[in-house]
This record gives sequence, structure tokens and C-alpha cells, in this order.
Amino acid sequence: MLRKRCLQVRTQSTTIDMKKRIIVCCLSLCFISGVFSQVKINPRFEQLLQDANLVFLEPTESSYRAVKALKNDYLDSDFIIRSKREGLEIRYVIQPLSVGEADFWPHVEASRLLTHLASNEEDGVMVGHRIEENQLLQAFGADWAAYYYFEPKSAFGAYRHCRLLALYKEGQAMAYVVFLFNEPSRELEQRLLALQFEQ
Repeated sequence: MLRKRCLQVRTQSTTIDMKKRIIVCCLSLCFISGVFSQVKINPRFEQLLQDANLVFLEPTESSYRAVKALKNDYLDSDFIIRSKREGLEIRYVIQPLSVGEADFWPHVEASRLLTHLASNEEDGVMVGHRIEENQLLQAFGADWAAYYYFEPKSAFGAYRHCRLLALYKEGQAMAYVVFLFNEPSRELEQRLLALQFEQ
């Protein structure tokens, strides 16, 4: 009788251990697939990143997919990713610069691009914000950075809102990250750190 009970307890314990192991394995697989579901970068964009000494900080959210970058009359993108779940499209534009390139003013270049991409509607809103110096060095590794909110021209992107991040490092590159969306979300703030100059 006692032996039978011991066998039953041992069998139940083994069954529980097996269930725990299966659950742990399933959770591990889910975690691994989330971590390793990387966005595939095209060779041209990879080369631009290398030339500009930039690091692409891929969103950890696995719902992002690379989208073919089509020609655009307003601004050609070097790389595009999109998440249907977050309702966000992110476009990357990199302009490598040569060391000692004269007469390059990042704030002027960014303002010029802003007026080019923004809607011409009278009631259109444009807001700019220069990022503080301590944030620059820690987060972006840039000499100058700013971001702008505006309503984009419909021919540039079929979205109601745009956030443009402009980054500049002397002798390396001027880079733009364009965030297109219809409704702002908390994920938008988490995506701001999209590119980073290597230090």
C-alpha cells in the first residue's frame, strides 16, 4: 500500500516536472524568436551606415518589417521599416560627409528639408526642438541634433503626422530619421533613438 502511494506521488511529481519543463521550453522559444527576429538590412544601407560611422538601433519589437524603398519626389529613403501593430513607418536617410567639408550648416539643411516635406496648408502646424548637448553626447553621439513635428505632404507619405529627427556629426554625416504615423502613441518616444554615431 505504502509502495503504491510512493509510486503514485513519484509519477505525479514526474508529470508536474515534465509540464514545467515543457512550459519553460515554450517560453524560451518565444523569447528567442522575439530576440532573433531581426529586420534584414539591405547591403546599400549597411554600406552607408559604415561610411557614416553610424549604428542602426533596431526596434526590439518584432512586429517591424523592412519595406522596399520606392522613389519619392520629395525625399528618397535609404531604408524603411514598418509596424502595423504600432501604426508607424520609419524611413532612414544618410548623407555621408567628407572631413573638413566647408559651408555645411546642419540647422539650415534640416530647416530646408522640413519646409520641403511639410504640407502647404494654411492651418498646418510645424514645431521644432533642438536636443540639449548632454543628451546629444550620451544618446546620439552627434555634434548637433533636433526633431520636428509637422503634417507631411500627401505625396511624401500617406500619413497625417510626421516627426523628423535630424542628426549631424562633423566630417561624418547628416542623417535623418522620418517617423510617419496617423495617431501618436507611447511607442513613438521609444523609437526616437533610431541611429547613433559610433564614438
